[in-house]
Amino acid sequence: FTVIGVDNPHQVLSLARQYRPVLITLDVMMPGLDGWELLQSLRMDEETRQIPVLVCSAWNEPELAKSLGAVAFLKKPITRQDLLSALEQIGVL
Repeated sequence: FTVIGVDNPHQVLSLARQYRPVLITLDVMMPGLDGWELLQSLRMDEETRQIPVLVCSAWNEPELAKSLGAVAFLKKPITRQDLLSALEQIGVL
């Protein structure tokens, strides 16, 4: 995999359109933009709605994540095995 890290959440939508990643991992607590809103934006955009989103958060909100369109949820702290298991479940491994 090639990983593209983004420290400005306002860039996520345009980068997702440009690169069409196989998966987006999304933290819900980001500076300047609510991750839940970003998840909704990704789901509403015709070019990004089919990209799977894995939500990672210290807040234990798996039901909210899935109701907003995430394919999986991991509660922080996340181990390597947690991530690998989620990637297998999603079908990107």
